[in-house]
Amino acid sequence: ALSSLTTAQVAALTTAQISNLSTNQQALLTLPQVSALTSQQAASLTTAAVKALNSYQISALTTQAIASFATDQIQAIETDDFANLTPRQIGVLTSVKLPVLTTGQIASLTSIQVPAFSTGAIAGLTSSQFKALTPEALSSLTTAQVAALTTGQISKLSTDQQALLTLPQVSALTSQQVASLTTAAVKALNSDQVSALTTRAIASFATDQIQAIEIGDFTNLTFDQIGALTAVQLPALTTGHLAGLTSLQVPAFSATAIAGLTSAQFKALSPTTLSSLTLTQVAALTTEQITSLNIDQQEALTLSQISVLTSNQVRALSTSQLAALSAEQVRALPISAIRSLDTAQVRAIEIDDFAGMTTSQLAALTTGQTNALTSPQQNYYLNFYKNNFY
Repeated sequence: ALSSLTTAQVAALTTAQISNLSTNQQALLTLPQVSALTSQQAASLTTAAVKALNSYQISALTTQAIASFATDQIQAIETDDFANLTPRQIGVLTSVKLPVLTTGQIASLTSIQVPAFSTGAIAGLTSSQFKALTPEALSSLTTAQVAALTTGQISKLSTDQQALLTLPQVSALTSQQVASLTTAAVKALNSDQVSALTTRAIASFATDQIQAIEIGDFTNLTFDQIGALTAVQLPALTTGHLAGLTSLQVPAFSATAIAGLTSAQFKALSPTTLSSLTLTQVAALTTEQITSLNIDQQEALTLSQISVLTSNQVRALSTSQLAALSAEQVRALPISAIRSLDTAQVRAIEIDDFAGMTTSQLAALTTGQTNALTSPQQNYYLNFYKNNFY
């Protein structure tokens, strides 16, 4: 009987004998006998014969036998049987054979099998095949496999598949892969996934992708991710994105990036956030941004921030903005900025704030400025002058 053949005898069978096995005979082959089949014997099996193998027999085939299968033989493996291939068997499927797998076979892959594919094999999957992977199977991809995925595969990810991408997998995404994400895909990323993107990935986002990041997710960007935003990307941020920034994020922006914000965007920054601007960032603000400051934002400016304002920036302040400065803020203004004020701006300084100016500030006032002082300001200035210069 066929089932009594030794493994040595099985290995000695000719390809003609193997190809002539009936379905009933094949069904009686023991697992050791199946394991004894050579590459040449396995390659001689008809597609019907391959289809007739049961799950246990399929799992018993050597990796050499699996590797010898032609593409039509691979396609002939029943879906349920394909799901029982061992990781070692999966690993020998080449990038040439993988694209012929049916979507049913792909959908049957388990999280134990998927990591066995070579990066070349994974990258060889067609978009429709890749889309057929179950979310659980997709989440089992190694980081090397993820990095090898084509942009075509990435762009075909379903919402369910994307939701199960692990944080290490998201971190493995390349700049090219991230740039291929649709705005809907970017919007679907959760906060943890967004935070897992590399700085290179963040910098590769197009402006419409940046706008697609949910506001709640944007506020979870790390310091380094915020710092990676380019001067081209920043103007694309919505006022909602900017209003949600925290005092830990804002200092990460480059001075150039901050200066690139539109007046509307700058005005959207919360007072608390504005007070976290670094001195370098403050000195880089445009006169348009300075002019757009509302009272709450202005009141939040620290004395250190006030002290680095340039003459051009202070000159851009409206008379109402100057009048709203606190006495401490006025005292913090640089001497050069004081001298740059026009007469209307000088007159706008509240008398209590004017009286709180430092000796150096008052002494720095120009003749044109002192001649334009309001009566209360002039009275104080004359007393100051008498007390200090007579």
